[in-house]
Amino acid sequence: MGTILSLDVDYFKYIEDQDRDFRTETVFVDGTSGHNLSVYNNTSNQNINNYSFKADMVQPVKKIILNYGGRVSFINNQNAVSFFDLKSGKPVIDPLKSDQFNYKENIQALYFSASHKLANNKWSFKLGLRFENTNTKGVSQTLATTNKNNYSKFFPTAYVNYAPDKDNTFSLSYGKRIRRPRFWEINPFRWYVNDYTYSEGNPFLQPSYSDNYEFNYLYKGNLTAIAFLNVTDNGFGQIPSVDPSTNILALTRQNYFTKYNYGLGMVYSISSLAWLNSFFHSQIYYSDTKFNQDVGSALIGKEQNGFAYTFSNNTTLIFNKDKTLLGELNFWYLSPKKSGLYKEESAYSLSLGVKALFLKKNLQLGVNYYDIFKTSNPDMTTFYNNGTTRIANVYYDNRYLKVSAAYSFGNKKIKSIDRQTGNQEEKNRL
Repeated sequence: MGTILSLDVDYFKYIEDQDRDFRTETVFVDGTSGHNLSVYNNTSNQNINNYSFKADMVQPVKKIILNYGGRVSFINNQNAVSFFDLKSGKPVIDPLKSDQFNYKENIQALYFSASHKLANNKWSFKLGLRFENTNTKGVSQTLATTNKNNYSKFFPTAYVNYAPDKDNTFSLSYGKRIRRPRFWEINPFRWYVNDYTYSEGNPFLQPSYSDNYEFNYLYKGNLTAIAFLNVTDNGFGQIPSVDPSTNILALTRQNYFTKYNYGLGMVYSISSLAWLNSFFHSQIYYSDTKFNQDVGSALIGKEQNGFAYTFSNNTTLIFNKDKTLLGELNFWYLSPKKSGLYKEESAYSLSLGVKALFLKKNLQLGVNYYDIFKTSNPDMTTFYNNGTTRIANVYYDNRYLKVSAAYSFGNKKIKSIDRQTGNQEEKNRL
């Protein structure tokens, strides 16, 4: 009768080790104090285990499709940070800058949705509601602190679609979403970059919530016009603050803003040509941030708000009739933008690739060159107390060359079922 019950048990283990040496040389401009040299070693280990259990039911009831179920997730996250002074030539551990932080998280969720399509096939609807309860506990051995959080929330969704004919489709949707902090963002201990800069997490950091409104118009299946509004409440992010007595820059994380993003977008695809497939996406939007609580002396002046524009294109070129020699061109551009505490300059990226198919298309050989001009990292200005910081010429090795080979074998008539796992959200927070 079309009723489907799905049961998922998922597990993943994530381990990350970091070992970094760095040195800081401070030169005093008055010439009286000479040079000050510091040499350190900073190591960290993160060990995460996640268990997730999910049950999902799809059940037709007359002309309505019901979808309901539940999910439980357990996280155990252990973080060890060690800090050594190497100036004497031998590593000497600094217990005040080393820590063992253990974090546990349990999420329970229940959800329900109902969808319906009218007999004339012109109108379709979907309504849904999800409830989540989250319990967390973080323990810092060095700081001798235990932090517990508990929060619950409802997440409604609604969708309506109208297709008066085969060429035109209109849709209106609303959805409420949650964004939880990544695991390293809630570790309260400090990661030192040098003598004058450190970053620290916040165990009291709460998730942010977003309300998403979107209107779409689709014409002939390849041109889409979009109008959207996104409201982020209890937003969190990094806040820089300089201590004027020591010149030490602290990078902390807090829930401190409400943000409104609204704008227009356009999507266009070309797939009718025998030698070309191309996908274009562009949008213009305005970012309006409101600081919704006092964050001490970290902020200065007004919020950074303004318009921004994005454009991207993904193109596949087909060089022969058998479609065994293919080219690829990917390009994106981001205009200068202002948001919250930050002002970013423009950035763009161009990537090229070629792929050849052999042995009845079972063997694929490819070469791709990403971020050819090394232009994907925008310069940034941060506004904080006592002035601003400009970060320029930042490069994170986004330019690279990839050579790949793949061979397919077996019965191609067998199709696997692609299903989303029950712990995808936790994987994204790594």
